[in-house]
Amino acid sequence: MSFDPRFYEGIETFNRQQFFKAHQIWESVWMHYRGESRDLLKGMIQIALGLHHFTDGNTRGARKLYNSCQKYIGSYSPQHLGVDVERFLNDIHACCAELAACPDETPATKLNPNLLPKIHCEAAQR
Repeated sequence: MSFDPRFYEGIETFNRQQFFKAHQIWESVWMHYRGESRDLLKGMIQIALGLHHFTDGNTRGARKLYNSCQKYIGSYSPQHLGVDVERFLNDIHACCAELAACPDETPATKLNPNLLPKIHCEAAQR
């Protein structure tokens, strides 16, 4: 499996909960990439930025990105580029369930740090 090494650097950065930096790394790949994994990259960028917003208390922005990222990533399930996409989506849903369920325009939801997702990827672990 050969893909831009920055993709896997972004996964490691994301797993260290450096969400904004992961978003920047993936965006640098996405801007010039035109292959079959482009939407996966876009969705991961949105998730990383959404979690950055969530950790900063911007729940409105976090929910907006959480809702939009799913349409980009879902079609890559269960696995793509070594990423356990299905598990990642399940973990994102668990992390953002209360945020997504709140009917308020700006949810008064707090992020549970115990539910922050990790990306499980065979290629990144080597």
